[in-house]
Amino acid sequence: AAEFLNRFAEAVKGATGTSAALAEEWREMGSSEDLLARLRSVGFGRDRLEEIQKRTLHADCDILDVMLDVAYGVEPVTREMRAAKARAAMTGADERRRFAEVVLKNYVEHGVWTLTKTSLTGLLKLRYATIPAATAALGFRDVSEVTAYYAELQRTLFAA
Repeated sequence: AAEFLNRFAEAVKGATGTSAALAEEWREMGSSEDLLARLRSVGFGRDRLEEIQKRTLHADCDILDVMLDVAYGVEPVTREMRAAKARAAMTGADERRRFAEVVLKNYVEHGVWTLTKTSLTGLLKLRYATIPAATAALGFRDVSEVTAYYAELQRTLFAA
């Protein structure tokens, strides 16, 4: 088990360099997905990452916090704590806050796997039926503004 965690720590360090670089990369939608792809390419796919979460007793933490803890010794933060800080920072129209709350609830329950571009599209269609309806309900001019809002929500979540 120790060797497995050491290999994981080395893979994280090799992919990120420093704890600050890891945290910065994780904040940006898309770059966190790129990091997960790099880890997957060296044998640490989703199943392995979830196994590491359980082994380190951090199943309630984000993969980011598990990586920071195992590779750099940074005290982990739970997904609920991250979501609470993001909720406190929320501003904007009521429907935007309701949408953000759904995103945060999914994140707390299921982790970072719910914070992808693909999951955004699915959530918008599930909640509003169509992308144009979602754009209108959220008070944005176009889908790029919705994506920017979603990306900012992620930056706020991972700045916590």
